[in-house]
Amino acid sequence: MFKHILIPIDGTEFSDHAIEAGVRFAKSIGARITGFIAEPEYKIPTHGEIVSRTSVSMYEHSDKVRGHAESVLKRMGDRARAEGVQFDSAFVENDRPVDAIVEAAEKHNCDLILMASHGRRGLDKLLHGSAAEGVLKHTRVPVLVMH
Repeated sequence: MFKHILIPIDGTEFSDHAIEAGVRFAKSIGARITGFIAEPEYKIPTHGEIVSRTSVSMYEHSDKVRGHAESVLKRMGDRARAEGVQFDSAFVENDRPVDAIVEAAEKHNCDLILMASHGRRGLDKLLHGSAAEGVLKHTRVPVLVMH
């Protein structure tokens, strides 16, 4: 069966559902978990942002996204450890979360990706896309999608 589950999260309420279900599932089959989050990459400030002094330095950006990732992944780790599930975590700065998730599953030798779907439809799906759908299309690792 599955021994190592990647659970990609983004810090939303959907992530909380994936965390709960993922921890319960991992515990029931004796698997370990790697929590994963893809944070946005640094954007070079525009001239207007520099002039108006609203720009953020690369270092400030890195500190901010690291803090967010560590906070979200800590909640996941605390939940996993409370249930006796072995936990590890990882994050990257990548504006293409689908690619980041697929790469993380391969890099960490995961044999299952468990992720939540926002359940977008219609125009919302067209505008924002579906990470779950993208991962399903681009990975060779089995994917369990929660809706």
